[in-house]
Amino acid sequence: MSKERLEEIKENELVQAVMTPSVEREESHYMAMGEDVEWLIEQVGELELENKGHLKTLGDYETINKCLHDGRRKLRRQNKRYRDAFQDILVVLDWKTDNTSRLVKRLINKALEADK
Repeated sequence: MSKERLEEIKENELVQAVMTPSVEREESHYMAMGEDVEWLIEQVGELELENKGHLKTLGDYETINKCLHDGRRKLRRQNKRYRDAFQDILVVLDWKTDNTSRLVKRLINKALEADK
């Protein structure tokens, strides 16, 4: 509810009738009711401000969540590359050829080059 709408409610004839004591009415009863209406209008205004703060906080959490999600996705891809590279290295190590160390280095560099 906007501040303008709260002002409209304050200006409303029925609200004014409740908030304004009349000679025909018990003044204390209607004055108390008028104070209650004024208090309720103030509470709505305060809740509106509080709600805006919560919406901003929610937006911040959504942004942080997206960043964390993107980071986890990147780490999953990275882990898959490393796992594949280590499996290939284990196969190459079983060959025990003269080129083993060169092949292992190439596989490691291939897994790590995407991080650059």
